[in-house]
Amino acid sequence: RAGIPAIWFQHNIPAWSHGLDLLAALTPAARILANSELTARAQRGINPRRIPIEVVRPGTRLPESPREERRARGRTALGLGDGHFVAAQVARLVPGKGPPTFLAAAQSLCNARADVRIVVAGAALFDGEAGYTEALRRQAADLGIADRVLFVGGEVDASLVLGAANGA
Repeated sequence: RAGIPAIWFQHNIPAWSHGLDLLAALTPAARILANSELTARAQRGINPRRIPIEVVRPGTRLPESPREERRARGRTALGLGDGHFVAAQVARLVPGKGPPTFLAAAQSLCNARADVRIVVAGAALFDGEAGYTEALRRQAADLGIADRVLFVGGEVDASLVLGAANGA
């Protein structure tokens, strides 16, 4: 309304049924940034102003130190041992990010290997998400893996979590 060019970031699959998505789609903007091709495609489907959309993939830059140093630093920070196989998820804890699926896959991994530790980094940030982290903790307990899952919250340095994980 003030005539100042705006750019906004679409980080989820937009839908007309979601009020914020509708409001954002109707907001004048110079450009829309999307976090994936899938999100950009969906945004193009509800974009009445045909605002240009570009994909920008957010990420975490890992330190340029050797892999062994990153692993040692991350595992020390998280209290994990060298002998563990570590799998991790770093995401906002909401259903769309798939934490229940990650925990179900983690159960299979835990059943296959005794040395597995699972790290879940992230938090439920908004009022409508209250209780979601506790529901995930209950799921881990129901799956019989609660003693092997470490919920580290949303304030942890993602590079430490990724560094601690195998394969990162």
